[in-house]
Amino acid sequence: MTSEPALCFQISEIKNTTGRPPCPRILAASSVIRNLDDQPLLVIHGGRNDGIFNGSQNVALNDVNVLNLVTLEWTQLAIYGIQPASRWGHMIVPNRQFHPDGIVVFGGVNLQSYCFGDIKTLQILSFGKKPQQQELVEPRT
Repeated sequence: MTSEPALCFQISEIKNTTGRPPCPRILAASSVIRNLDDQPLLVIHGGRNDGIFNGSQNVALNDVNVLNLVTLEWTQLAIYGIQPASRWGHMIVPNRQFHPDGIVVFGGVNLQSYCFGDIKTLQILSFGKKPQQQELVEPRT
């Protein structure tokens, strides 16, 4: 006796993106958040790329790349303030408590060690301009 599947997916490739996509990587963290215009953004942070070791003496990535799922435009974000350690195998989750475009980064590993109890918040403040100090939101203690 065969039964029909309860849930089905249709998989299709997203093509025709603009901007510079992130370099290849494994074990990156990703999440979907919404920007201030309520558009969905795919956020990709970190990961591992063994091909960059000769140039950087590191395989862990620490970049933040965003794909706007409406416009299909890639943007690589600059990180201001204290940067989390480069890592792979970590988690990121949306966190609207600290900022509408915020994410929380937790855990992972890099070539030096595990990122023990390392919890950071990242806020996507703007595209293309350095944030003013008053734009930075400190987490509640």
